[in-house]
Amino acid sequence: MAAAISPGLRCHEAVTYVRGKLRFLVPLYEMATGDLLAMIEADYMGQLRTGAASGVATKYLARKDSRVAAIIGTGGQARTPA
Repeated sequence: MAAAISPGLRCHEAVTYVRGKLRFLVPLYEMATGDLLAMIEADYMGQLRTGAASGVATKYLARKDSRVAAIIGTGGQARTPA
């Protein structure tokens, strides 16, 4: 999965599965030079993105008088900091 995130920056997501371990990595490149700028561990980034999207959705879709929220499940996404 590749993306041009702004003029001059490009990235893609690399997924590997070795000996039972699944890893998601995102290398970030500068398009003019091809230099590698960063290697981002994408599993945690995905948790943050999911947590942020869930928070925004909850804010706008919840009833105005709601006072309690719950996280159901014990997967990696449930570990996202509030």
